[in-house]
Amino acid sequence: MCIILRVDNKENNVGSRDRIKREKEQRREAIIKAAEKLFIKKGFEGTIMDEIARKCDLSKGALYLYFSTKEQLYQIIIHRAISEMFELVKHMQVGIESPIERLRMVGEAYLRFYETHPDHFMILLRTSDHSYKKNVNDPELKRIYEKHTDVWTLITEIISDGIKDGTFRKDTNPIEIAISLYATSTMIIQLMDHHKRNQSIPDDDIFFNNIDFVQLYKNIGRRTILSILENPPAQPEEMEGFL
Repeated sequence: MCIILRVDNKENNVGSRDRIKREKEQRREAIIKAAEKLFIKKGFEGTIMDEIARKCDLSKGALYLYFSTKEQLYQIIIHRAISEMFELVKHMQVGIESPIERLRMVGEAYLRFYETHPDHFMILLRTSDHSYKKNVNDPELKRIYEKHTDVWTLITEIISDGIKDGTFRKDTNPIEIAISLYATSTMIIQLMDHHKRNQSIPDDDIFFNNIDFVQLYKNIGRRTILSILENPPAQPEEMEGFL
């Protein structure tokens, strides 16, 4: 009986530790979700740890047991967002060899990421805010930089592959084209998002009501790619399927 009792106690202790670990993870995730909503609404500077703690029904001291700084929380959220985007872009290229089709998939993935994760998309647009980058040697910050590098490397490698196989002109600068595609795509998505959130504003009705933003997004991507093709189609409408 004593042996059985010891085994039961051991099993109970293991079960208890597992339960505590699960609860801790659930609480950690709840904190991240609450912080994410506040960061999206108020930005990094406008969000304070006291408010995050209140949202989670925690004391500020209890919150610091999970996250030591506001910067740490913000960095985790940014890293998750950019990782989601990168995985989507990478996944949508599986099995595709054509550089044009691969670039099309990058454009599709970027738009889909916004459509499925609009708040994460807007968080990524704020990564230029240097106020959360106090410690440049922070491991989480390094992970963000590495993931940014992964995204840019993926896009520029597609363009470089297209130059090598003769799809794109040899005088094409992969970095310039990658930046052009990113800048124009991001601008259009921002306009789209602004219009969605402010449809009741009369000035927006004047400028944006008759614009198909998705088609505009595709058209500008198509024109950028047309500009670097080694052998562009005789008629631009032949590229109608692109992006």
